[in-house]
Amino acid sequence: LVAVALSGTGNRVMTSPDGINWTARASAADNNWYSVAWSPQLGLFAAVAGSGTGNRVMTSPDGINWTSRVAPAENSWRSIAWSPQLGLFAAVASSGTGNRVMTSPDGINWTIRPATADITWQSITWSPDLGLFAAVATAGVGCRVMTSRS
Repeated sequence: LVAVALSGTGNRVMTSPDGINWTARASAADNNWYSVAWSPQLGLFAAVAGSGTGNRVMTSPDGINWTSRVAPAENSWRSIAWSPQLGLFAAVASSGTGNRVMTSPDGINWTIRPATADITWQSITWSPDLGLFAAVATAGVGCRVMTSRS
């Protein structure tokens, strides 16, 4: 298991073999890390942050050794999910203009995508049964749910 944190100095990741015993790990940067997702197909964890300069994504093959990656926008990235059917990571942000979604087939190279609205997107998940990503926002005018099949 892997978890990420908003605070700490050099230890914003932790891992556990059983969910009971946890070990602090060094993050790629002391950013405000919000979310982490695992891709079994890639053998890769990817995490997103709400702070940092040119390094708001980090990846790891084992949850222990992390590498900084460049996000295509310096938004406050809040949540990330993996779709095994699409072979795609997707992430949502609570800030930005016309660019609050990003996707990546490998966790390293990211492409900006428009959200349905520039509102405070907080969480995204993949539904294999429905074959779609679903994201929710905590504030904003209009619909606070968006879905995508790609």
